[in-house]
Formats: sequence, C-alpha cells, structure tokens
Amino acid sequence: MNETNYKKRTWMERCSQLFMFVAALMFSTLMTTRVEATTCVGAITIPAAPTLPYVLGITCGLTNDMTSANTTTCGSNLYKGGQESVYTWTPTSSYTGVSIAYSGVTYVGIFLYNGCPTSGGTCVGNITNSGSSKTLSGMTITAGNTYYIVFDTWPTPNSPCPGTMTLNGTIVSACSGTPTAGSITAPHWLVLVLHLI
Repeated sequence: MNETNYKKRTWMERCSQLFMFVAALMFSTLMTTRVEATTCVGAITIPAAPTLPYVLGITCGLTNDMTSANTTTCGSNLYKGGQESVYTWTPTSSYTGVSIAYSGVTYVGIFLYNGCPTSGGTCVGNITNSGSSKTLSGMTITAGNTYYIVFDTWPTPNSPCPGTMTLNGTIVSACSGTPTAGSITAPHWLVLVLHLI
C-alpha cells in the first residue's frame, strides 16, 4: 500500500469514527430528552404566557415513572400504569375556564396538579375514560403557581402517544384606572338614627 492510499484510508476511518461518535451523542441526547418527559424535573415547559389555544403534539417517555403508589391521588388510579407524558406551566397571569383537551389513543387520563404530583402536589382536576378524545374543563389557574399536566394510561395502550394536547382558557384581566367615588342614598330611618346619635 502506498503512502497516499494509507493517508486516505486513515482519514476515512477517522471520519467514520467521528461520525459514529456524533450519531451516538445525538441519539443519547434525544433519548434522554424523551425519557425525562415522565418526571417533574424533566417535564416539558409550557410558556408562562402561551398564545391560546396552545396546541402541542405530546411527547412520551419509555418508563412508568408516575404511578398510583408515588403520586397524589387524583381520580382513578387505574390510569397511572402507562408511560406518561408530563408538562409544567407556571403562568404569569391567572386564568378561568381553563380546559385541557386530548386527542389520540384510547384509555388515557388527564391529570392536573398544583405542584409536583410525586412531591405532594394537590389535585386540581382529572378526567379518565376509554374514549380517544376527552376534555378536562372548568378550572381556575392562579398566576405564579406551578402546575403539572400529566397524561397517563390504563394499559393497554402503554402510552398516550401519539396524541395532541390543546390548552385553552380566559385570562383574568387586571383592574385598570382609578375608581370613581359614588354616592349612596341612605334610607330615611338610618339618617334619623345617625342624626340622633
């Protein structure tokens, strides 16, 4: 083998090794992101002030990290057996009439917690049924609180993926301007009593 062919072969081997390293690193990062979507720490963040309705294709993990044994009770524990998908939302404004809709596979539950469900978070609302579409609705969300939205299943299926989430609600507008003083007309008997005192 001459020196030119040897250099070409060495260069190609090094490029091949570099490619394999980069591919392994990318795959490992992708899989880590996917698996972490099943815990509070790895939950996918919803923007603090999302444009509503906020629609998102859900991401599922590969393990069952949130179970009936390690989460706050919130509706049926039968729907905590699958590979969940977890989202976190700390809104900068308060909302009323909040709804979380799911469309995808059957036997999926939607759970909304104020605080992490594996650390004592409180159940705000839930819906579970066998349908492939459902909506959890009528909730009030307070600005500054951290909420967790969990999609989980009563296996089979083992995962709520593929599926879509739609978050909607009405922002509570802050009061603006200066209040105007008004006048009150008191009943005659009250005026008489106050005059006598």
